[in-house]
Amino acid sequence: MGSEWAKVKVDNITSANKGAIAIGPFGSRMKSDCYVAEGIPVIRGLNISSAKLFVGDFVYISAEKASTLGNANVYPGDIVFPHRGAIGKVAVVPNDDIGHYVLSSSLMKLTVNTDLAIPEFVVYFFRSSAGNHEILQYASTVGTPGIGQPLTSLRSMELPLPPLSEQKTIAHVLGALDDRIELNHQMNETLESMAQALFKSWFIDFDPVIDNALASGKEIPEAISERAQVRAALGDKRKPLPEEIRTLFPDEFTYSDELGWVPKGWEIGCLEDMVTLQRGFDLPKIKRTMGRFPLIAASGQDGTHNEAKVDGPGVVTGRSGRLGAVTFVQENFWPLNTTLWVKKYKNSTPYHAYQLLNTLELERYNSGSAVPTLNRNHVHGMRLIVPSMSTIKEFSCYSGEMFEKIHKNIEQYKSLSKLRDTLLPKLLSGEIRIPDTEKMVEELAL
Repeated sequence: MGSEWAKVKVDNITSANKGAIAIGPFGSRMKSDCYVAEGIPVIRGLNISSAKLFVGDFVYISAEKASTLGNANVYPGDIVFPHRGAIGKVAVVPNDDIGHYVLSSSLMKLTVNTDLAIPEFVVYFFRSSAGNHEILQYASTVGTPGIGQPLTSLRSMELPLPPLSEQKTIAHVLGALDDRIELNHQMNETLESMAQALFKSWFIDFDPVIDNALASGKEIPEAISERAQVRAALGDKRKPLPEEIRTLFPDEFTYSDELGWVPKGWEIGCLEDMVTLQRGFDLPKIKRTMGRFPLIAASGQDGTHNEAKVDGPGVVTGRSGRLGAVTFVQENFWPLNTTLWVKKYKNSTPYHAYQLLNTLELERYNSGSAVPTLNRNHVHGMRLIVPSMSTIKEFSCYSGEMFEKIHKNIEQYKSLSKLRDTLLPKLLSGEIRIPDTEKMVEELAL
Protein backbone atom coordinates (compact mmCIF):
# COMPACT_ATOMS: atom_id res chain seq x y z
CA MET A 1 0.00 0.00 0.00
CA GLY A 2 2.89 2.32 0.72
CA SER A 3 3.77 2.40 -2.98
CA GLU A 4 0.54 4.30 -3.61
CA TRP A 5 2.08 7.34 -1.92
CA ALA A 6 4.77 9.09 -3.90
CA LYS A 7 7.85 10.41 -2.14
CA VAL A 8 8.58 14.10 -2.49
CA LYS A 9 11.41 16.35 -1.43
CA VAL A 10 10.84 18.88 1.33
CA ASP A 11 11.60 21.57 -1.24
CA ASN A 12 8.46 20.51 -3.13
CA ILE A 13 6.12 21.15 -0.19
CA THR A 14 7.72 24.39 1.01
CA SER A 15 5.65 27.56 1.18
CA ALA A 16 6.29 30.13 -1.52
CA ASN A 17 6.65 32.81 1.15
CA LYS A 18 10.09 34.37 1.55
CA GLY A 19 12.15 32.74 4.27
CA ALA A 20 10.01 29.58 4.37
CA ILE A 21 13.24 27.63 4.93
CA ALA A 22 15.60 29.50 7.23
CA ILE A 23 18.30 29.03 9.83
CA GLY A 24 18.67 30.57 13.25
CA PRO A 25 20.82 33.68 13.70
CA PHE A 26 24.60 33.47 13.83
CA GLY A 27 25.83 33.20 17.39
CA SER A 28 27.33 36.66 17.22
CA ARG A 29 23.84 38.12 16.63
CA MET A 30 22.30 36.51 19.70
CA LYS A 31 24.76 36.14 22.54
CA SER A 32 23.73 35.44 26.11
CA ASP A 33 23.90 39.15 26.93
CA CYS A 34 20.85 39.59 24.65
CA TYR A 35 18.69 37.60 27.04
CA VAL A 36 16.09 39.38 29.15
CA ALA A 37 13.77 38.29 31.96
CA GLU A 38 10.63 38.47 29.78
CA GLY A 39 9.97 38.79 26.08
CA ILE A 40 10.00 36.51 23.04
CA PRO A 41 10.97 32.91 23.94
CA VAL A 42 13.96 31.40 22.14
CA ILE A 43 13.56 27.76 21.07
CA ARG A 44 16.59 25.60 21.79
CA GLY A 45 17.15 21.90 21.22
CA LEU A 46 16.37 21.14 24.87
CA ASN A 47 12.87 22.58 24.39
CA ILE A 48 11.98 19.95 21.76
CA SER A 49 10.66 16.55 22.82
CA SER A 50 8.09 13.99 21.68
CA ALA A 51 5.38 16.10 23.34
CA LYS A 52 3.16 18.43 21.34
CA LEU A 53 4.22 21.46 23.35
CA PHE A 54 7.71 22.71 23.99
CA VAL A 55 9.26 21.58 27.26
CA GLY A 56 11.83 22.91 29.73
CA ASP A 57 12.83 26.45 30.49
CA PHE A 58 13.11 29.16 27.84
CA VAL A 59 15.47 32.05 27.53
CA TYR A 60 14.01 35.30 26.19
CA ILE A 61 14.97 38.22 24.01
CA SER A 62 13.19 41.55 23.67
CA ALA A 63 10.64 42.15 20.94
CA GLU A 64 12.96 44.84 19.56
CA LYS A 65 15.80 42.33 19.27
CA ALA A 66 13.49 39.75 17.69
CA SER A 67 12.46 42.28 15.03
CA THR A 68 16.07 42.42 13.84
CA LEU A 69 16.32 38.64 13.33
CA GLY A 70 14.05 38.39 10.27
CA ASN A 71 13.34 34.80 9.21
CA ALA A 72 14.53 33.42 12.55
CA ASN A 73 11.11 34.43 13.93
CA VAL A 74 8.67 31.50 13.89
CA TYR A 75 4.91 31.24 14.31
CA PRO A 76 2.22 28.52 14.71
CA GLY A 77 2.55 25.85 12.04
CA ASP A 78 6.27 26.40 11.42
CA ILE A 79 8.36 23.23 11.82
CA VAL A 80 11.66 23.47 13.69
CA PHE A 81 14.68 21.14 13.51
CA PRO A 82 18.06 21.30 15.26
CA HIS A 83 20.89 21.31 12.73
CA ARG A 84 23.49 21.09 15.49
CA GLY A 85 23.43 19.17 18.76
CA ALA A 86 20.05 17.43 19.18
CA ILE A 87 19.94 16.14 15.59
CA GLY A 88 16.78 14.16 14.84
CA LYS A 89 14.41 16.11 17.05
CA VAL A 90 11.55 17.94 15.36
CA ALA A 91 8.49 19.91 16.47
CA VAL A 92 5.78 22.17 15.13
CA VAL A 93 5.29 25.59 16.71
CA PRO A 94 2.00 25.27 18.62
CA ASN A 95 -0.96 27.59 18.28
CA ASP A 96 -0.72 28.59 21.93
CA ASP A 97 -1.01 31.76 23.97
CA ILE A 98 2.55 32.73 23.02
CA GLY A 99 2.27 32.35 19.27
CA HIS A 100 5.66 33.91 18.49
CA TYR A 101 9.06 32.35 19.09
CA VAL A 102 12.60 32.83 17.82
CA LEU A 103 15.04 30.15 16.67
CA SER A 104 18.32 29.70 18.50
CA SER A 105 21.47 29.59 16.41
CA SER A 106 21.40 25.75 16.38
CA LEU A 107 17.92 25.44 14.81
CA MET A 108 16.37 25.75 11.37
CA LYS A 109 12.75 26.06 10.29
CA LEU A 110 10.39 24.92 7.57
CA THR A 111 7.10 26.56 6.62
CA VAL A 112 5.09 24.17 4.45
CA ASN A 113 2.58 24.92 1.72
CA THR A 114 -0.61 23.87 3.54
CA ASP A 115 -2.35 23.19 0.22
CA LEU A 116 0.07 20.28 -0.12
CA ALA A 117 1.14 19.20 3.36
CA ILE A 118 -0.13 19.30 6.95
CA PRO A 119 2.64 20.48 9.32
CA GLU A 120 1.67 17.93 11.98
CA PHE A 121 1.85 15.09 9.43
CA VAL A 122 5.33 16.22 8.38
CA VAL A 123 6.44 16.29 12.02
CA TYR A 124 5.09 12.80 12.67
CA PHE A 125 6.95 11.50 9.63
CA PHE A 126 10.27 12.94 10.81
CA ARG A 127 9.66 11.49 14.29
CA SER A 128 9.24 8.01 12.79
CA SER A 129 12.22 5.69 12.34
CA ALA A 130 12.17 6.29 8.58
CA GLY A 131 12.00 10.06 9.02
CA ASN A 132 14.68 10.06 11.68
CA HIS A 133 16.93 8.08 9.34
CA GLU A 134 16.22 10.64 6.60
CA ILE A 135 17.52 13.42 8.88
CA LEU A 136 20.50 11.52 10.27
CA GLN A 137 21.87 10.60 6.83
CA TYR A 138 22.84 14.25 6.45
CA ALA A 139 24.43 14.47 9.90
CA SER A 140 28.07 14.20 10.85
CA THR A 141 28.98 12.54 14.15
CA VAL A 142 32.49 13.99 14.23
CA GLY A 143 32.72 16.36 17.20
CA THR A 144 29.39 18.03 17.97
CA PRO A 145 26.67 16.29 15.90
CA GLY A 146 25.65 18.58 13.04
CA ILE A 147 24.13 18.75 9.58
CA GLY A 148 26.40 20.13 6.90
CA GLN A 149 24.84 22.77 4.65
CA PRO A 150 21.68 22.57 6.78
CA LEU A 151 19.24 24.41 4.49
CA THR A 152 20.35 22.56 1.36
CA SER A 153 20.14 19.28 3.28
CA LEU A 154 16.66 20.10 4.58
CA ARG A 155 15.40 20.87 1.07
CA SER A 156 16.74 17.50 -0.13
CA MET A 157 15.08 15.35 2.53
CA GLU A 158 12.29 13.13 1.27
CA LEU A 159 8.96 12.02 2.75
CA PRO A 160 5.85 10.15 1.57
CA LEU A 161 2.94 12.40 0.66
CA PRO A 162 -0.56 10.89 0.97
CA PRO A 163 -3.57 12.92 -0.14
CA LEU A 164 -4.21 15.95 2.06
CA SER A 165 -7.33 14.38 3.60
CA GLU A 166 -5.33 11.29 4.56
CA GLN A 167 -2.58 13.45 6.08
CA LYS A 168 -5.14 15.30 8.19
CA THR A 169 -6.70 12.08 9.46
CA ILE A 170 -3.34 10.47 10.29
CA ALA A 171 -2.22 13.60 12.12
CA HIS A 172 -5.55 13.72 13.97
CA VAL A 173 -5.36 10.10 15.16
CA LEU A 174 -1.73 10.32 16.27
CA GLY A 175 -2.41 13.73 17.79
CA ALA A 176 -5.35 12.34 19.77
CA LEU A 177 -3.05 9.67 21.23
CA ASP A 178 -0.48 12.33 22.11
CA ASP A 179 -3.22 14.40 23.74
CA ARG A 180 -4.23 11.48 25.93
CA ILE A 181 -0.60 10.80 26.84
CA GLU A 182 -0.12 14.46 27.75
CA LEU A 183 -3.34 14.45 29.78
CA ASN A 184 -1.98 11.51 31.78
CA HIS A 185 1.21 13.48 32.44
CA GLN A 186 -0.78 16.49 33.59
CA MET A 187 -3.01 14.38 35.83
CA ASN A 188 0.04 12.81 37.44
CA GLU A 189 1.67 16.18 37.99
CA THR A 190 -1.53 17.41 39.63
CA LEU A 191 -1.83 14.31 41.85
CA GLU A 192 1.81 14.54 42.94
CA SER A 193 1.43 18.27 43.65
CA MET A 194 -1.62 17.49 45.78
CA ALA A 195 0.34 14.92 47.80
CA GLN A 196 3.23 17.38 48.25
CA ALA A 197 0.86 20.15 49.32
CA LEU A 198 -0.82 17.87 51.88
CA PHE A 199 2.54 16.83 53.33
CA LYS A 200 3.66 20.45 53.60
CA SER A 201 0.38 21.50 55.21
CA TRP A 202 0.43 18.74 57.84
CA PHE A 203 4.11 18.24 58.61
CA ILE A 204 5.88 21.50 57.77
CA ASP A 205 3.35 24.32 58.16
CA PHE A 206 1.36 22.41 60.85
CA ASP A 207 -1.94 23.79 59.54
CA PRO A 208 -4.14 21.27 61.40
CA VAL A 209 -2.42 22.15 64.70
CA ILE A 210 -2.89 25.87 64.02
CA ASP A 211 -6.56 25.29 63.15
CA ASN A 212 -7.07 23.32 66.35
CA ALA A 213 -5.36 26.04 68.39
CA LEU A 214 -7.55 28.72 66.80
CA ALA A 215 -10.68 26.68 67.49
CA SER A 216 -9.78 26.04 71.14
CA GLY A 217 -8.51 29.55 71.83
CA LYS A 218 -5.00 28.32 72.69
CA GLU A 219 -2.14 30.80 72.48
CA ILE A 220 -0.28 30.90 69.15
CA PRO A 221 3.51 31.36 69.45
CA GLU A 222 4.73 34.61 67.90
CA ALA A 223 6.94 32.69 65.45
CA ILE A 224 3.82 31.04 64.03
CA SER A 225 1.43 33.97 64.37
CA GLU A 226 1.79 35.13 60.77
CA ARG A 227 0.79 31.70 59.46
CA ALA A 228 -2.06 31.61 61.98
CA GLN A 229 -3.33 35.00 60.77
CA VAL A 230 -3.34 33.69 57.20
CA ARG A 231 -5.31 30.64 58.29
CA ALA A 232 -7.77 32.70 60.32
CA ALA A 233 -8.29 35.15 57.43
CA LEU A 234 -9.49 32.30 55.22
CA GLY A 235 -12.65 32.11 57.31
CA ASP A 236 -15.17 29.71 55.75
CA LYS A 237 -12.72 28.96 52.93
CA ARG A 238 -10.52 27.17 55.46
CA LYS A 239 -12.06 23.73 55.15
CA PRO A 240 -11.71 21.90 58.47
CA LEU A 241 -10.55 18.31 58.47
CA PRO A 242 -13.05 15.59 59.35
CA GLU A 243 -13.41 15.23 63.11
CA GLU A 244 -11.72 11.82 63.26
CA ILE A 245 -8.64 13.25 61.51
CA ARG A 246 -8.61 16.65 63.22
CA THR A 247 -8.40 15.01 66.65
CA LEU A 248 -5.20 13.20 65.62
CA PHE A 249 -3.40 16.55 65.82
CA PRO A 250 -2.70 18.49 69.05
CA ASP A 251 -4.08 22.00 69.60
CA GLU A 252 -0.93 23.66 70.91
CA PHE A 253 2.80 23.96 70.38
CA THR A 254 5.82 23.38 72.57
CA TYR A 255 9.29 24.89 72.21
CA SER A 256 12.37 22.85 71.28
CA ASP A 257 15.86 24.34 71.57
CA GLU A 258 16.89 22.38 68.46
CA LEU A 259 13.99 22.95 66.08
CA GLY A 260 11.90 25.76 67.57
CA TRP A 261 8.13 25.47 67.99
CA VAL A 262 6.77 22.00 67.29
CA PRO A 263 3.35 20.38 67.80
CA LYS A 264 2.95 19.30 71.41
CA GLY A 265 3.46 15.57 71.83
CA TRP A 266 5.54 15.13 68.69
CA GLU A 267 9.10 13.98 69.30
CA ILE A 268 12.47 15.43 68.34
CA GLY A 269 14.67 12.75 66.87
CA CYS A 270 16.77 11.94 63.83
CA LEU A 271 16.09 10.48 60.42
CA GLU A 272 17.17 7.03 61.59
CA ASP A 273 14.28 7.08 64.08
CA MET A 274 11.96 7.17 61.07
CA VAL A 275 13.65 5.18 58.30
CA THR A 276 16.74 3.07 57.65
CA LEU A 277 18.60 3.66 54.40
CA GLN A 278 20.53 0.86 52.71
CA ARG A 279 22.99 0.84 49.84
CA GLY A 280 21.70 -0.57 46.55
CA PHE A 281 22.92 -3.68 44.76
CA ASP A 282 25.34 -4.47 41.97
CA LEU A 283 23.82 -6.00 38.89
CA PRO A 284 24.75 -9.63 38.17
CA LYS A 285 26.92 -10.43 35.18
CA ILE A 286 23.82 -10.61 33.00
CA LYS A 287 23.07 -6.90 32.96
CA ARG A 288 20.01 -5.00 31.79
CA THR A 289 17.37 -7.09 30.10
CA MET A 290 13.89 -6.48 28.83
CA GLY A 291 12.41 -7.54 32.16
CA ARG A 292 9.37 -6.28 34.03
CA PHE A 293 11.12 -4.88 37.10
CA PRO A 294 12.48 -1.30 37.14
CA LEU A 295 16.19 -0.70 37.66
CA ILE A 296 16.49 2.41 39.81
CA ALA A 297 19.62 4.55 39.52
CA ALA A 298 20.55 7.76 41.37
CA SER A 299 18.53 9.86 38.93
CA GLY A 300 15.51 7.56 38.61
CA GLN A 301 14.55 4.54 36.50
CA ASP A 302 17.32 3.31 34.22
CA GLY A 303 15.97 0.32 32.34
CA THR A 304 14.39 -2.91 33.51
CA HIS A 305 15.51 -6.32 34.71
CA ASN A 306 14.00 -9.79 35.00
CA GLU A 307 14.61 -9.90 38.74
CA ALA A 308 13.73 -7.63 41.65
CA LYS A 309 15.60 -7.17 44.92
CA VAL A 310 13.08 -5.08 46.87
CA ASP A 311 9.32 -5.31 47.25
CA GLY A 312 7.41 -2.19 46.30
CA PRO A 313 6.18 0.32 47.01
CA GLY A 314 9.58 1.74 47.88
CA VAL A 315 11.68 4.88 47.97
CA VAL A 316 15.16 5.41 46.50
CA THR A 317 17.60 8.32 46.45
CA GLY A 318 21.06 8.90 45.00
CA ARG A 319 24.12 7.64 46.90
CA SER A 320 26.82 8.60 44.39
CA GLY A 321 26.97 10.69 41.25
CA ARG A 322 23.70 12.57 41.32
CA LEU A 323 22.42 13.51 44.75
CA GLY A 324 19.06 14.93 45.75
CA ALA A 325 16.72 13.08 43.37
CA VAL A 326 14.17 10.92 45.19
CA THR A 327 12.23 8.22 43.33
CA PHE A 328 9.00 6.54 44.38
CA VAL A 329 8.59 3.03 42.96
CA GLN A 330 5.15 1.41 43.07
CA GLU A 331 6.13 -2.12 41.98
CA ASN A 332 8.94 -4.48 43.01
CA PHE A 333 12.32 -3.12 41.86
CA TRP A 334 16.11 -3.37 41.82
CA PRO A 335 17.96 -0.40 43.38
CA LEU A 336 21.41 -0.05 41.82
CA ASN A 337 24.56 0.42 43.87
CA THR A 338 24.61 4.17 43.14
CA THR A 339 21.54 4.52 45.34
CA LEU A 340 20.28 4.35 48.89
CA TRP A 341 16.88 2.72 49.37
CA VAL A 342 14.61 2.70 52.38
CA LYS A 343 15.04 -0.72 53.95
CA LYS A 344 12.92 -0.11 57.08
CA TYR A 345 10.03 2.22 57.80
CA LYS A 346 10.22 2.60 61.58
CA ASN A 347 8.02 5.67 62.07
CA SER A 348 7.12 6.24 58.44
CA THR A 349 5.59 4.66 55.34
CA PRO A 350 6.73 4.68 51.70
CA TYR A 351 4.34 7.53 50.90
CA HIS A 352 5.48 9.61 53.88
CA ALA A 353 9.19 8.81 53.42
CA TYR A 354 9.09 9.87 49.77
CA GLN A 355 7.76 13.31 50.67
CA LEU A 356 10.06 13.62 53.69
CA LEU A 357 13.26 12.85 51.77
CA ASN A 358 12.21 15.31 49.07
CA THR A 359 12.17 18.11 51.66
CA LEU A 360 15.65 17.42 53.08
CA GLU A 361 17.81 18.87 50.26
CA LEU A 362 20.04 15.81 50.41
CA GLU A 363 22.55 17.23 47.92
CA ARG A 364 23.74 19.55 50.71
CA TYR A 365 25.11 16.51 52.56
CA ASN A 366 27.66 15.66 49.88
CA SER A 367 30.71 14.05 51.52
CA GLY A 368 32.57 13.22 48.32
CA SER A 369 35.29 15.17 46.54
CA ALA A 370 35.70 14.08 42.94
CA VAL A 371 32.35 12.23 42.88
CA PRO A 372 29.35 13.54 44.86
CA THR A 373 28.60 11.02 47.59
CA LEU A 374 25.89 10.66 50.21
CA ASN A 375 27.04 8.95 53.40
CA ARG A 376 24.01 7.25 54.91
CA ASN A 377 25.40 7.63 58.44
CA HIS A 378 25.53 11.41 58.02
CA VAL A 379 21.98 11.45 56.74
CA HIS A 380 20.71 9.12 59.45
CA GLY A 381 21.85 11.61 62.07
CA MET A 382 19.85 14.56 60.71
CA ARG A 383 17.71 16.06 63.49
CA LEU A 384 14.01 16.11 62.64
CA ILE A 385 10.54 16.36 64.08
CA VAL A 386 9.03 12.88 64.44
CA PRO A 387 5.24 13.20 64.06
CA SER A 388 2.77 10.83 65.67
CA MET A 389 2.41 7.58 63.76
CA SER A 390 -1.35 8.06 63.64
CA THR A 391 -0.97 11.23 61.55
CA ILE A 392 1.59 9.55 59.29
CA LYS A 393 -0.76 6.63 58.65
CA GLU A 394 -3.64 8.97 57.89
CA PHE A 395 -1.48 10.96 55.48
CA SER A 396 -0.47 7.70 53.81
CA CYS A 397 -4.11 6.73 53.26
CA TYR A 398 -4.72 9.98 51.37
CA SER A 399 -1.47 10.04 49.40
CA GLY A 400 -1.56 6.28 48.78
CA GLU A 401 -4.78 6.70 46.82
CA MET A 402 -3.13 9.45 44.79
CA PHE A 403 -0.11 7.30 43.99
CA GLU A 404 -2.30 4.36 43.00
CA LYS A 405 -3.94 6.67 40.45
CA ILE A 406 -0.51 7.87 39.32
CA HIS A 407 0.60 4.26 38.80
CA LYS A 408 -2.50 3.43 36.76
CA ASN A 409 -1.93 6.53 34.64
CA ILE A 410 1.69 5.47 34.05
CA GLU A 411 0.57 2.02 32.92
CA GLN A 412 -1.95 3.57 30.54
CA TYR A 413 0.72 6.01 29.33
CA LYS A 414 2.97 3.05 28.49
CA SER A 415 0.17 1.35 26.57
CA LEU A 416 -0.72 4.52 24.68
CA SER A 417 2.93 5.24 23.86
CA LYS A 418 3.44 1.69 22.63
CA LEU A 419 0.33 1.93 20.45
CA ARG A 420 1.40 5.30 19.03
CA ASP A 421 4.92 4.03 18.28
CA THR A 422 3.48 0.91 16.64
CA LEU A 423 0.96 2.81 14.55
CA LEU A 424 3.29 5.62 13.50
CA PRO A 425 5.36 3.80 10.83
CA LYS A 426 2.41 1.71 9.67
CA LEU A 427 0.18 4.73 9.12
CA LEU A 428 2.90 6.72 7.44
CA SER A 429 3.73 3.87 5.05
CA GLY A 430 0.09 3.10 4.29
CA GLU A 431 0.45 -0.43 5.72
CA ILE A 432 -2.70 0.13 7.77
CA ARG A 433 -5.51 2.60 7.23
CA ILE A 434 -7.51 4.80 9.55
CA PRO A 435 -10.61 2.60 10.17
CA ASP A 436 -8.36 -0.19 11.51
CA THR A 437 -6.48 2.33 13.66
CA GLU A 438 -9.60 3.87 15.18
CA LYS A 439 -10.78 0.42 16.22
CA MET A 440 -7.46 -0.25 17.98
CA VAL A 441 -7.63 3.07 19.81
CA GLU A 442 -11.22 2.41 20.90
CA GLU A 443 -10.29 -1.04 22.23
CA LEU A 444 -7.45 0.45 24.27
CA ALA A 445 -9.77 3.11 25.69
CA LEU A 446 -12.06 0.36 26.97
